[in-house]
Amino acid sequence: MIQGAIFDLDGTLLDSLGLWLTLPYDLLARQGVCCSDPHLVQELSSMSLREAVATVKERFGLAADVETLMAQCTDIIRRGYEEKVELMPGVRAFLTALACKGVPMCVATASDRRQADAALRRLGVRRYFSFVLTDEDVGASKRQPAIYLEAARRMGVQPEACLVFEDAPHAIKTAQEAGFRVCAMGKETHGLPCALHMTSFEEGLEAVYV
Repeated sequence: MIQGAIFDLDGTLLDSLGLWLTLPYDLLARQGVCCSDPHLVQELSSMSLREAVATVKERFGLAADVETLMAQCTDIIRRGYEEKVELMPGVRAFLTALACKGVPMCVATASDRRQADAALRRLGVRRYFSFVLTDEDVGASKRQPAIYLEAARRMGVQPEACLVFEDAPHAIKTAQEAGFRVCAMGKETHGLPCALHMTSFEEGLEAVYV
């Protein structure tokens, strides 16, 4: 039986990836820049939001400073989280099953805490999580293990006793190398060597005993 569960937010708990896929282009549009480069999102995908904003600013020579651009990103995403995003299939039942087994849970995300809290509360699942931890809190993206190690520390469990739910290959790799058991979410992650693979939480209800 696992002693703790750490959940990624976007693309794992929340069906919110659409917001992030269009965010760089929406931000550039606010600066009067039209960009249709399909590789931009992939290049930024493993970065924290601040790193991505700084990269976009430098790449496109934007006049606005990073803090101004961060505020604009926050506004774009905030509206989506507060009004639009929904849970991924099966999340509510899966969290309920883990809670019934007494498994402590938390969220580890690159998203802003206020945005994450707003979406989770609106969708009625914030109560399942002891805390929401962000990469800003630990000063590192998920290319480094700091966020997972701090989450485990706060829950009072060892990494090998935690199951991390992630959908991004780079984050899965980071958590595994830090000694965590990992559940890779989504079809595109099924080629990765993980403790568990699930296409959706609906199919994972039978696997909550791991």
